[in-house]
Amino acid sequence: MIDDRVPHPALGAGYPRACQVLQTLSKLGHKVWFLPSIVTETQREASPTLPERCKYIPQGGDEGIIRYVSSHPHRFDAIWISRPHNMALLARYLPEDHPVWTQYPLVIYDAEAIFALRTQKMREFYPQIRAGRPLSAELGLADTADAVVAVNDTEGQYFAKRGHRTFRLAAACEAKPGSTPFAERQGLLFVGSLRDHPGPNADAIVWFCNEVVPRIQDGLTEKLVLTIAGDVMPHIKDQLASRGADVLGRVADLSTLYYRHRVFVAPHRFAAGIPYKIIEASAFGLPSVASSLLADQLGWRDRKGILTAQTGSASEFAKACITLYEQKGLWETLRRNAVAAVEHDFSAGQLQNALCELLKTKRA
Repeated sequence: MIDDRVPHPALGAGYPRACQVLQTLSKLGHKVWFLPSIVTETQREASPTLPERCKYIPQGGDEGIIRYVSSHPHRFDAIWISRPHNMALLARYLPEDHPVWTQYPLVIYDAEAIFALRTQKMREFYPQIRAGRPLSAELGLADTADAVVAVNDTEGQYFAKRGHRTFRLAAACEAKPGSTPFAERQGLLFVGSLRDHPGPNADAIVWFCNEVVPRIQDGLTEKLVLTIAGDVMPHIKDQLASRGADVLGRVADLSTLYYRHRVFVAPHRFAAGIPYKIIEASAFGLPSVASSLLADQLGWRDRKGILTAQTGSASEFAKACITLYEQKGLWETLRRNAVAAVEHDFSAGQLQNALCELLKTKRA
């Protein structure tokens, strides 16, 4: 398996799901050799996250990875390449007609997300951002794979339409909603890594603080408390704190925050993949207000497992937050539906079954 780095769940950015995949493969009895492509850690740093049946083998740069991949195809039952830039790395050194692609019994491309779609949306707000790899080129990275993995059905369809055997492999989360009632909860909660701006999370919460929070304050009789948890760069922290947010940084155990707050917010204006933090918040019994973009990625309908607002509409988002914050009946209905949606769509059993089906794939 090739990925950017050891998938510590606290990093976000698809790593919680990647960690779950490794743990499930181990549970199913598979041994995994893990190659980091960007961030190399010591064995001591890597071990707490990697399962016992996973061997950590950092190779030191692109050439080391290519050399290892080329030298050992007959030792493995499959090669699993995560994220477009890692697939592009292999394609740069190992063209489509290179024999290594047929020497591996099974080549799995885990797209994780279609980044071209996110970039297209991102450039609507930040036109100075470089266009990046075109959508057709990103989809073409899968041409050497026997199976493609996507995290949601919408993005999976892009690959399926090109004739690829595509599997939905979403994150898993255990429902544990707790019992804290509506009346004993206060404040809004946002969770996400804020290591870069304009990244999806940083853009979302900066926009939310600047454009949405003042509208919520005008509509609520009580003073609003917004809590933000996740890795954060100092300049972003200062900016958010200046708007009155309680910026905690990384929190090892989020359960207390999920049980204490009344509404989870996910105001993203651009994103790709799947919004794991909404799944996690829902599993802990905390209902969400989210942009329609994220609700579509989840496949959840408005007022069923989530309350949605039109992506990028500050007035709609503020109205939705006030509605969910004040209406106990709606809050209890969404909480109940969200927990049921997690159990139905994102169970550990579903992840395990999807992995088993994926590994049964035979080369065409």
